[in-house]
Amino acid sequence: MNASIVLLDSLKDSNLTIINNQAWFISIDILLIICLTLTIILAMIFLFIILIDSSCQTVPMILITNSCFSSLSLAVAILWSAVITFYNDLNQIQYHDPTCIIHG
Repeated sequence: MNASIVLLDSLKDSNLTIINNQAWFISIDILLIICLTLTIILAMIFLFIILIDSSCQTVPMILITNSCFSSLSLAVAILWSAVITFYNDLNQIQYHDPTCIIHG
C-alpha cells in the first residue's frame, strides 16, 4: 500500500508528460514533404528552362522567374520545417526546440 502511494506521489511530482501523437500527424507530415519536394523539383525545372531557352528571356518571363524563385525559396524553408516536424512527431519529442525561432 505504501509503495503504491510513494509511486503515485513521485509520478505527480515528476515533470514528465505523456505525449499522445495521433497517427494522422505522421501521414500529414509525409504528404507535406512529398508535395514540397515536387514543388521544388517543378520550380527548378521551370527555372532551368527559362535559363536555357533564349526565347523565354523576355520581360514577362523575368517576372515569372522572380515568382518561381520566390516560391522555390519558400518551399525550401517550409520543407526544412516539415522535416524537423516529421522527425519530432516520429520520435514523439516534445520540448522547446532551440531552432524554433528560426522555423517561425
